[in-house]
Amino acid sequence: MDKKELRERVDQLFQATKTDTSRHLKELKFLLKEAEKLEDIYIVGKLNMKLSLCWFDLGNRTAILAPAVKAVDIFEKLNDRNMLARSCNLLGLAYRALGNYQIAIENYNRAIDALRGLKRVAIRRDVMRNNIGECYYLMGEYHKSVRILKECYAVLRQRAPFDHVNAAIYAINLSDDYESLGEYDKAI
Repeated sequence: MDKKELRERVDQLFQATKTDTSRHLKELKFLLKEAEKLEDIYIVGKLNMKLSLCWFDLGNRTAILAPAVKAVDIFEKLNDRNMLARSCNLLGLAYRALGNYQIAIENYNRAIDALRGLKRVAIRRDVMRNNIGECYYLMGEYHKSVRILKECYAVLRQRAPFDHVNAAIYAINLSDDYESLGEYDKAI
């Protein structure tokens, strides 16, 4: 397999809908080995990022860590800020799953920094800010979490008013925070 054929297969894999995640995972691992043989660094990074996404979809949060670290390292060296932001977000998810909330927050902030100045972004800032708010919630810093989540919800309503999925997630997270603070009337 040459580099062009590999890139085409990787692009097809990224565009395909995942019906069988275990089969998808197997194919990712195969393509990753091929990319490493061909020394196509960009594709190795992209496949590592996709591999960590697959582990996330399967609910194996600890398996996200290794491929996300590799992807972050590669995209940092290649200076691809969009892919770096996506990889840092996944790395934040991995650290949050391991209970390392401060390191998770650092990675989310690193992802936000990577997107500064870009017109087209691969991942929205409010999604990463919501993740930061969730970390503060898990650390028991409910007031900080409320402030961040209220801001995320306001930004979402302004910029993406029809994003009902994220609106529901932000509202549920905010409600949990208010409930933890004992402000049940705001939690409704």
